[in-house]
Amino acid sequence: MKGLPACTLALAVTALSVSCGIESYAYLSPVTDIVSTFNSNAVISLPSSPDVIKIDFSPGNVPVMTVSNRTKTLGTDYEIYYKIYLSDKFHSTVNIGSIRNDVNPALQADWAAFEPYTVDSNNGSSYVSQLVANRKYYSIMADSSGNLLRSNGNGAFNPKPSNRFFIYDSDLADSANLNGNINADIAGMTGGSPRYAYVSMYIVMRDFNEQTLAPVFSAPAFINVFLLPSIP
Repeated sequence: MKGLPACTLALAVTALSVSCGIESYAYLSPVTDIVSTFNSNAVISLPSSPDVIKIDFSPGNVPVMTVSNRTKTLGTDYEIYYKIYLSDKFHSTVNIGSIRNDVNPALQADWAAFEPYTVDSNNGSSYVSQLVANRKYYSIMADSSGNLLRSNGNGAFNPKPSNRFFIYDSDLADSANLNGNINADIAGMTGGSPRYAYVSMYIVMRDFNEQTLAPVFSAPAFINVFLLPSIP
């Protein structure tokens, strides 16, 4: 057709490419199989993989993540992003807007920012990095024992408590630590005194574009809002 570029579009099940000098990229299916239990557990099945991720925030224990089969690697094949929210309200399940707002209005505001993208199964490469940066979400980590660890922003801040576990204590709740140099991954409260902390998590599949030397992401999927345990 006159006026249109001579461009051939090749479409496959797992990849999209445009053969007229435009960047090609791998399409990554988003995570769709997530089962959460109250504010303490989630089971995630990764797409096109036998891997099953179990996240456990049981009361009184350091939160852990276990992965069966391990054909995929955290930080390479998938990312889990998180943000912590201080609250003076307890909820056993945080699954609707009014409860999210009651926990912390910032939680509902962030949910609303993510939600349009979680219902869109299109490739997320064009917006995931900017979305998580804008909402101040960070990549979760895990030690060799499976204990979940908070980020330090690649050295940009030094979270307290220094062990970086997802546990509720006075250092985590201290308003003096709620700044970009210490607890940059925490949303504080407006009024009142915190008694609890919750963490919201999203997961994306990840790959690497050898042409652009940049990561490729799937659309994000919401995991759960967990209650951080207190350790006696």
